[in-house]
Amino acid sequence: MPTVTDTPPRTTDPAPTSVTASPPATSSPPTVVLPDLQGMDGATARDHLETLGIYAVGFEAVNGKSVLIKSMWQVVDQVPAPGAAINPRDGVTLRVDRFKETTQPEQPRPTEQPSEDEQDKQETRSEEPAPQRSEQPGSGTDPTYRTCAEANAHGHGPYVRGVDEEYGWYQDRDGDGVVCERR
Repeated sequence: MPTVTDTPPRTTDPAPTSVTASPPATSSPPTVVLPDLQGMDGATARDHLETLGIYAVGFEAVNGKSVLIKSMWQVVDQVPAPGAAINPRDGVTLRVDRFKETTQPEQPRPTEQPSEDEQDKQETRSEEPAPQRSEQPGSGTDPTYRTCAEANAHGHGPYVRGVDEEYGWYQDRDGDGVVCERR
């Protein structure tokens, strides 16, 4: 009786004995290089990150307060740091502080000792009757600081009606006779 086998006939090209599997093709996650956002207001910094495809933006105030109006806060730090390459789906945390007004350069306060020219002017002025100064709030302006917040930030205030000349430079909104109270 003839023998039947299930082995296919051999071809001239032998089959490879081992197969090398290459790793599955993976695409690396997209990366974005973070720009330096320090000095920007919070809203502008957030908008800039969104143009890069980063939508997970957290805000952390250095004073622990809630950050509601982002444009009123200035970026002072960011995590991850500027120049870091991140996946846009990862978040960015912006540390912010209340915006500091920089519209006017800081002017030095007058010294306590007037120069000789100033002494001559003061002596001349003392002979003339002093002009009547209004005690109404907001009747003048501070030549150095535009707001009480600026004056307080530089160590000045509070000012009392009838005692401090600076009282007339600011508004006494609560009518208690004191302006630029520190909070």
